[in-house]
Amino acid sequence: MTHAPAIEPAGRPLYAVIAAIWVILPTAGYASRLTIDPDFLVLLIPVGFLIAASILLKRRGLLALATAIECATVLAVAAFSFVLLSFLLSRLGAPYADPLLDAAEHVLFPGFDWPGAVEAFCRLALPLRIANFAYDSLWWQMILLIGLLCATGRRARCWDFALAWAVTLSATLAVFAIAPAIGAYGFHHIPHAMVGGVANQVGWRQPVMLEHLRHAASVMIRPQDMLGIVEFPSFHTASAVLLVWGFWTVWPARFVAIPLNLGVMFASVPIGGHYLPDILSGIVVAMLGIAAMRVWRRLQSGHFGQERATSDGAVEAPLGAAFQPIS
Repeated sequence: MTHAPAIEPAGRPLYAVIAAIWVILPTAGYASRLTIDPDFLVLLIPVGFLIAASILLKRRGLLALATAIECATVLAVAAFSFVLLSFLLSRLGAPYADPLLDAAEHVLFPGFDWPGAVEAFCRLALPLRIANFAYDSLWWQMILLIGLLCATGRRARCWDFALAWAVTLSATLAVFAIAPAIGAYGFHHIPHAMVGGVANQVGWRQPVMLEHLRHAASVMIRPQDMLGIVEFPSFHTASAVLLVWGFWTVWPARFVAIPLNLGVMFASVPIGGHYLPDILSGIVVAMLGIAAMRVWRRLQSGHFGQERATSDGAVEAPLGAAFQPIS
């Protein structure tokens, strides 16, 4: 038996983020008449079981497996919490940013015709199947990343990825609160029937859900309502950047992660219904999230601007290139 802490110290900032969200949600939800279906309470059972299992495994010295279970569970809880927070922020009713995003797209990419380009792409059977696969790969990529990092002794980088992910999503929701958007499919009035090969229908469900959240007198969130409603910035794109960063130190995996996540970024347009400025802003917020995580870790360790030793015993170089290994 070992005396490892019940909560991984490197993971405490993520626990704090989740706690902060749940301090906000009950009061703000009540004020905005947003409630949560009691059926969600059943989720506490598997979450509690997995956290308890990770604590037991730590006590038995199985730190890699314990960290993998704890980090994956906390990330899932964080994702659930952030989705609820996005629903709450949508109740603010800020003006839609779609006209500005469409105008920015024409300025940044002269001659690009979003409806024409997407409809032409969706007629290509094989590329469309690849795009569908890439777009839906984020969650299994995250689980694989956590497993690989823990199995290869990079537990510190696992928590660094989780913290960068949470910071990036926080920044994404901050932008969403003041610049919500219904997405390009809704803005250009393109029905799913015109691009029937798009497997994930988030581009059509998202504007319906967003309109309901913005205008209904009261809303109860049910399990089937748990979908992403953020268009700008593209969090699929931001996640793709974070995943490449996470896989970077596992050198065989990086050669799969890079093309796969470039595919995620590309697929965010025809599958996710994102404008091209959404993709660019997603890259920016991810890079800022990584940089903010690095600054926080150095401030936390008291080695800002210097090399620091990670909890895995590796040495981290000074703040520099975003993809420089941490552990």
